[in-house]
Amino acid sequence: PLINAVIFTKVPIPELAGKKSGERSRDLFKTGKFYMFILLMVMAGASEMTVSQWASSFAEEGLGVSKTVGDLLGPCLFAVLMGTGRILSAILVKRVPLKLIMCGCCVLCIIGYGVIVFSPIAELSLAGCAICGFAVSNMWPGVYSLAPEHFQSSVKLFSYMAFAGDIGCLLGPSIGGTLSDITGNMKSVFILGCVFPIIMLITLIALFNTKKKSGV
Repeated sequence: PLINAVIFTKVPIPELAGKKSGERSRDLFKTGKFYMFILLMVMAGASEMTVSQWASSFAEEGLGVSKTVGDLLGPCLFAVLMGTGRILSAILVKRVPLKLIMCGCCVLCIIGYGVIVFSPIAELSLAGCAICGFAVSNMWPGVYSLAPEHFQSSVKLFSYMAFAGDIGCLLGPSIGGTLSDITGNMKSVFILGCVFPIIMLITLIALFNTKKKSGV
């Protein structure tokens, strides 16, 4: 963190263009798209953190591998591929529409969760964790990038979105843990995890259709 603090002082931060501060809070709350973006952020946070927080425990208790193997092939590989995915997304977005990339990420995330749950081989289940890491890489930043297409540059909007994303990061692993306690099966965490990218995919499609109908 100290090194990051020093480096951050050298990062150029452009000022907001113009004098408009964007939509007011009460105007945002009256807009249906605002709630779609809030839902997208909640689902993005939940999709990411459910597998991230439970991958190691699942590897140890559910798959019977050692903690070292579980940490390295679970959350560690998840993080590496998430970073790789964000780099690739930044390159691809110049050639591929962002909406297609995000929908593809949702589908890949569903597949990753499915591999974790249904694969009879421990190594493949851990590979599912890595797939999820790659898949969720563009969810959070992708929603942020979509927002300017539908709203003015608004600090309030992005603060609400960040708050919604944090709520998703809290709810996903928490609800998954509660469900695991009730069922006694840790795989139920990842069965629940499949729901988050599905909801996100449906919301994205609805958002894009709304934009198309409005001619924006």
